[in-house]
Amino acid sequence: MSSISNKKWAIVLSSDLHFGSVHSSHGIDIRDDKRNHVQKIIDMKDEHNVEIVISAGDITDYGTNGICCFCSNNNNNSEDELTPLINNWVKPLENAGLDVLLTAGNHDTYTGHPYFHKPVLRYLKKKYNATYWPWFWMKYNGCYAYSKNNVLILSLGIYPKNLKFLKKNLPKDKKDPVIIFYHYNTVNEPYADWWKEDEKDAFYEVIKDYNIIAINNGHYHTTYEKEWRGFRIFNSAGTQLIRFNMNNNKIESVDFI
Repeated sequence: MSSISNKKWAIVLSSDLHFGSVHSSHGIDIRDDKRNHVQKIIDMKDEHNVEIVISAGDITDYGTNGICCFCSNNNNNSEDELTPLINNWVKPLENAGLDVLLTAGNHDTYTGHPYFHKPVLRYLKKKYNATYWPWFWMKYNGCYAYSKNNVLILSLGIYPKNLKFLKKNLPKDKKDPVIIFYHYNTVNEPYADWWKEDEKDAFYEVIKDYNIIAINNGHYHTTYEKEWRGFRIFNSAGTQLIRFNMNNNKIESVDFI
């Protein structure tokens, strides 16, 4: 990749929007503690040259769109959570000129038995050409690659299980900058045991020699920066947004907003 001289731009991180009625007191809507996030992002767009917004999974409560011929009515399967997500989060940001990158979390697969209908996963497939297996191998869904300003951004879905995809899509030049995002948190803290240590070891073995400038997670509803095996880990699932202030293809500074 060639460098872009004097290019200053920004990426905003969020996660765990939980569109639905469970975490919202306003009907089917975003989680209450994030209700002002869309406007906050739009307000900072011009001042900080924000170009990308990333949301790392659990974008809905139950992954439903109100249509499920085979599902039971448990777990709010009759509610349409996907359309409000698109209309109240994705479209306003895209209409403001921002690229919106989403991935799947465990909640986005919680449609009822027999689990055939996965509209959020289908939406990610259509929007990003993300990997899609609606019935089996749920942990392999939601993977896709995206590039902007010489930075490669890889979505790995719920967590880095699809290592075949990862190996195929990492850059040929290991010095090229990469941002990876997926839902499950990684460092040793509550809920980080939702994927196994040997799976984390396998993920690390794949990425250890690459220029991974950031790994973005959600799942654990808090916001922080930590370190994991030499990599910078950001969790963006709390009430704060995280902004990467980019200088060319490097993170120049990080703000918690």
